[in-house]
Amino acid sequence: MLASAEVRETSTRRRFYASASAAWTGLILFSSTTLASELCEGAFARLYGATLGKHSASQNAFELTHFLAEKGLHLTLFCVFGILMWQVFTLPRWPRIGAVLVAGLIVGSSSELLQTLFPGRDPAIRDVLVNGFGALLGTAISISKSRD
Repeated sequence: MLASAEVRETSTRRRFYASASAAWTGLILFSSTTLASELCEGAFARLYGATLGKHSASQNAFELTHFLAEKGLHLTLFCVFGILMWQVFTLPRWPRIGAVLVAGLIVGSSSELLQTLFPGRDPAIRDVLVNGFGALLGTAISISKSRD
């Protein structure tokens, strides 16, 4: 009886993480749109002006901070994606790492390609690599928290 309950729990858990991964992928793809870009730019400008902007009038400081914030967002989105995908795949460790990385690169590439459809967006290979690194970071976090 216990094995049957464990199978149901595992199945329910995987469905939950598959649904969460699909929703998170939707968020990532939305982030490729002009609307998402405008919302993020506005939020960044307000936060920068309210904090660092008071202490630095340098355009270089603004551009560096903007670059780091943008790449930090990529890392965060794909780190969470990696954590979610780790829970979806049930492969042995090394193939599972590969599957999460491939999934991250596919979604990251799709996100960058999607940007070609929206004005003001600029797809970049560098961002695909940052996205893949974020998925690997999420995988590393998942491995470190694993009970295996």
